[in-house]
Amino acid sequence: YLRTTSTAMDTLHPEDRHRRRRIPPPDIPAPSVGEPTAARAWLDTERATLVQVTVHAARHGRPTYATQLSATLFRYLDIGGHYPEAITIHSYARDAAHRIGDRAAEATALNHLGTVHVNQSRYQEAADHLLKALVLFRQMGDRAAQGRALGNLAIIRDAQGRYREAIGLYQQELALFRETGDLAAKANALTALGDTEERLGHY
Repeated sequence: YLRTTSTAMDTLHPEDRHRRRRIPPPDIPAPSVGEPTAARAWLDTERATLVQVTVHAARHGRPTYATQLSATLFRYLDIGGHYPEAITIHSYARDAAHRIGDRAAEATALNHLGTVHVNQSRYQEAADHLLKALVLFRQMGDRAAQGRALGNLAIIRDAQGRYREAIGLYQQELALFRETGDLAAKANALTALGDTEERLGHY
């Protein structure tokens, strides 16, 4: 399941490939998901099972499978609006990561949970998760991940009409992405910053 999920996500979102851990090929035959329609159809068909696989892995001594499934499935769940499934998967991944002391995986799951709550306008819950993720990312020195968490926090402040706070957060995000050289993330940060400046009449 993990390998097929990884291949399906590489097919659908190759731009995120550098953010996902490489999964070695399985020793058994796997479904063919090298074409976008097949990849999406497989994910849609197996979504409920993937939730159960993640829960089972987290509960039965396979925490790394839970955290990897969570990280790999994030974009699919987010874009598809599969929020109940996302909350279950990322919550179990967070708990599994915390139990084994995997701070990177825990922070990633927290960031993903924050994003799910942002998308549902649950801003306090989102901020709680994102601030915890940001602390962990800073402890590890992961500047790219810090940028993503700051950008998500900025989205919250923007949605709340706290534009000056949002601008400060977007500027911090942008500075980090300038350091890391992630051009796509830098472009997104500039776009969000420009939109917020426009709301304040800073044309």
